[in-house]
Amino acid sequence: MPEKELFVHAITASSTTDDEGVGTLRWDGDDLFRWVYNATGSATVVGEVVFHDMSADPDATLIDSIFAAATADLGMMAGVCMSIIADESYGWIQVLGVCTSVLVLEDTGTVTAIGDYLKGVNGGVHATLDSSTQPLYSRNLQALVVMTSTQAVTATMACVVNCL
Repeated sequence: MPEKELFVHAITASSTTDDEGVGTLRWDGDDLFRWVYNATGSATVVGEVVFHDMSADPDATLIDSIFAAATADLGMMAGVCMSIIADESYGWIQVLGVCTSVLVLEDTGTVTAIGDYLKGVNGGVHATLDSSTQPLYSRNLQALVVMTSTQAVTATMACVVNCL
């Protein structure tokens, strides 16, 4: 089956209807995006790190819907939201490539260096430093800039998204 080439919505748009076909992949240069259904229970924010539900039927809904971070699902990072997606609506998430708007929680006194791996946080909309020497999960984010903070603060950061 050939790839879809014409799209109804911009990458930064969302919709209350499934105009693109849930699960559809879309290339924009070197970056890859997926059209998903928001099942988080609330609206997402730009840069939010979202997840797939590990308890979902993998043949039916695993990659179609996104959920808020929960401990059981942290290994199934879906990607990064490109827009505000209302609950029970549709929108694009970035699954591969460079994203400059990832929400990251910078912990007090911790330095995030270029190349450090980031992971999701239970109950959070952001990523945080993965202190493992190797990435904890195969779906992850990798820092492209240095961040350091004297207080716990959520900021946007450029990362490589690897959630395919």
